[in-house]
Amino acid sequence: GAGFGKVRALFDDKGRPMNQAPPSTPVEVIGLEEVPEAGAKFYVLEDVAKAKQIAAERALQKRQSALADRQSAHVTLDNLFAKLKEGQSKEIRVVLKTDVFGSLQAIKDSLEKLSNQEVAIRILHSGVGNITESDVLLAKASDAVIFGFHVEAEAKVKEEAKSAGVEIRTYQIIYDLIEDVKAAMSGLLEPEIVETVTGRAE
Repeated sequence: GAGFGKVRALFDDKGRPMNQAPPSTPVEVIGLEEVPEAGAKFYVLEDVAKAKQIAAERALQKRQSALADRQSAHVTLDNLFAKLKEGQSKEIRVVLKTDVFGSLQAIKDSLEKLSNQEVAIRILHSGVGNITESDVLLAKASDAVIFGFHVEAEAKVKEEAKSAGVEIRTYQIIYDLIEDVKAAMSGLLEPEIVETVTGRAE
């Protein structure tokens, strides 16, 4: 995919170091720049710079494909129903980030099932990991809403989203996410409870 890196360590399912991983052997790989998509193939190159170049080209192609269709007015779940009534929006564009691939696929399937004749739900980008600035840029350019499940967005990312007019909604329960989208499509969305972060400690 668009991920690359220099493999620095391999561990088995009990945390013990390994030198090689034969087929069908689960391992933890240390050194990759991002979490690969499920089912992605690994390719070995002698030059890390070449791997980085290929990954960058693939990432660019993916962004260009997602940005091909864009709108000027930005959609949020709060104004979605009004836009539907005004005929301004025929689809909900979504950037989806989750903690694990299992949740990612379950939420994608559930959201796509909500599509109907009046409005379609289109997932522009989905991935595992916290919400990043690149997710915000994609949502801004594509008029999308960002959904996060068991993930967070750093304060800098939240500020970027706020200034760009991009809505970020995070959830701990899949049912709540799906119900919010249903409610937005019918104009019955409850007011959002906003968490204000006063500081972080490590």
